[in-house]
Amino acid sequence: MKLVFTTVLAALLLGAACTAYGYPSLIGPTGLAATPTADSVSSGSLLAAATFYNTEDSDLAMDNALAVRAVFGLLLSLEVGAAFWRTSIDGADVDTASANAKIALPISLIGGKTAVGAVLASTNPPIGPDVTTTYIYVANTRTLLGIPGGGQVFSLTLGANWTQFEDGASVDDIRGFAGLQFELMDSLSVAAEYQMESDELGDADPLTSVIARLAVNENFKLEAGVTNADPFTGSFTATNEHNLFASLIFGWGR
Repeated sequence: MKLVFTTVLAALLLGAACTAYGYPSLIGPTGLAATPTADSVSSGSLLAAATFYNTEDSDLAMDNALAVRAVFGLLLSLEVGAAFWRTSIDGADVDTASANAKIALPISLIGGKTAVGAVLASTNPPIGPDVTTTYIYVANTRTLLGIPGGGQVFSLTLGANWTQFEDGASVDDIRGFAGLQFELMDSLSVAAEYQMESDELGDADPLTSVIARLAVNENFKLEAGVTNADPFTGSFTATNEHNLFASLIFGWGR
C-alpha cells in the first residue's frame, strides 16, 4: 500500500520540476535511492544528508532507522564520502559506518558517462563478530531524451556491483542494477531503481525503490520515497517489505 501511494504521489509531482545531480544514495555515493549512478558532485562541492527511514515494527521489536552521509568533490572526476546508519532490534543498536570513493572514466563504455567506485563498510550486529562489507561497482548513465540547449529529461543508469560480506566466513556475489530518472524542470526529479536479488548475500527480494527529490533553494533539497533497502546492512541488501524514507540534504559549493 505504501508503494502504491508513493508511486501515485510521484506521478502527480511529475508536473512540477526536477534536479539532475547531487544526491547521496543510501549507501553513500551519489546516485538514486540505494544504487550509484555515473554522476558525481562538482569539484569543491559538499553534500550532506540526514535520512529518517520508517522501519519500526512492534512484532519484530525493530525501531526506525536513521542515516547520515556526505560526499565531497575532490577533483573534476573524483568524489569521496562517508555514511553512518543506526537502527536497533530488541533495544540493541546496530551501527554501520562506511567510506566511499567514485571516479569517472575518461571514456564511456556504452555512451553517456561511466564511473567506477567502491564502498567499504563495517557493521556491528548485536550477536557475533562485526561484518565487513566490500562493494565495488561500475555504473553507466546515459541521457535518453534531452532538450536542445537545456537539461536532460530522461536518464538511464545501468551497472553491476560485486559485494562481499565477511565476518570470519565470507560470501560474495555480483548483482546487476538499473535506474531510470525523469528530469522535467530545474527543481524536481522522480526516479525508480531495480537491483537483482542474490540468495548468497541474503536478499529477501530484488531491491526496488521509487523516489522524488525537490530542490527547495540553492542549498537545501528534500527527498522522499519507498525502498526495501535493508538498514541492518547499510542498504547493501534488500528485505521483503517496502518502507517510507525522507531526507534533508544540504549542499555547499558549486
